[in-house]
Order: sequence, then C-alpha cells, then structure tokens
Amino acid sequence: MTPPRSSPQARSPARLSRDVLIDACIRIADREGPEAVTMRRLGAELGVDATAVYRHFRDKDELVAATADRLLTDAFDSTTFTGDWRRDIRSAVLTVRRAYVAHPRIALMVLSATSPMPNEARVSEATLGIIRRLGLPDRDAVLAFEVLEAYTVAVSCMDGMGSSGSDAWRLEYAALPPTTFPNLTATATMLYADPDERFEFGLDLMLDAIERLVDRHADEA
Repeated sequence: MTPPRSSPQARSPARLSRDVLIDACIRIADREGPEAVTMRRLGAELGVDATAVYRHFRDKDELVAATADRLLTDAFDSTTFTGDWRRDIRSAVLTVRRAYVAHPRIALMVLSATSPMPNEARVSEATLGIIRRLGLPDRDAVLAFEVLEAYTVAVSCMDGMGSSGSDAWRLEYAALPPTTFPNLTATATMLYADPDERFEFGLDLMLDAIERLVDRHADEA
C-alpha cells in the first residue's frame, strides 16, 4: 500500500528557510514586480500556507529588506579593494550596477527600505570611507557619495527595466528633416545604443569631478 503523501504544511518546516523564501521572493518580483510580493503569494509559490512564511520573517517589510539586501551580498563580497581610490570606487559601483540591472524590480526595494540594510550599510561604509580618505571636507565627501549612489541605483534600475523603444527612437530621429534637426539626424545611429557604455562614461565623468575637487582642496590647504 502506498503511504499517503504529506501535506505542504507538514513538509514546510523541513524545507523552508530564509534563503529559500528570499529566492522565491526574487522570482516573483522579477516576473511580476515587487508589489506582487505578499506572504500569501509567497506561500503559494512554494506550495505552503502563508503562516509558514511568518516563522522566518515577522512581516513583509522584513522579507522585502532581506531580499533587497541579498542583491548587495555578492556585489560586496566579490569586490576587491586595491587601495587605488578611483579603481576601487569604479569596481564597486560597476559590481552593484550588474546586480541592479539583473534584478531591477528587486533593486527598487532598496529605495523602499525603511532602515539601512546590513549589506547596503557595508557597501555605503566602504565607499564613503574611500572618499573621506581623499581628504575632502565631510560635507563634500557625503555629497560625492550620494551623487554616486543615486546615479548607480536610478540609472541601473532604468537600464534593467529595458529600453525596447530605442531602435524606434533612432529611426524616428534619423527621419527628421536635417535642416531643422541637424544634431539629432547627424547622431541618430549612435543615440541610446549602449547603456553600459553610457553608464561608464557618466561614472568616469563623476570620478573626474571628484579628483578635481580633491586637487582644489589640496591647493587651498
């Protein structure tokens, strides 16, 4: 006689964990957006009752924070700091960008977090520390850090969400009358072509500006 199969609820304590739940949360958010993530939806994704989820996370806010923070774990741990401030900031920013581009909807959860997350705090601490060691006044160091952070999160999320209309925009610009739109028609084929190249160009401009700011303060000292 075949033994009866156990119910999902009976199996859940043995197979559920915070990591399993975070993985499921990422799948749901990637497919349907962060607003689709609920404790009930998460239970349905894993074939368990929603009450099983509460054994690992006290509420959705805690789950969302842990899921968003997961993005930064590998990013931080895979960044090698060399002591070259420019190379280190560039490496950290590009590593975080790759995580955000891969999971833009999860990255939006970082913006909605109600308090600093463990790995977000680690990344911020390391980056801000690099900038402060350049000898900038703290106010300038903070502003430089915030500009880099905002640029990385916002642009990476936007790029990760896709720009399916780029080809259409290039075609439309190329078809405009060149006498009225000489600049757009001349550069139409180059516009919106490579989001990674665009991002790195902007990042390098920011790092150039920080370097000039450091040199200015050194001259004034």
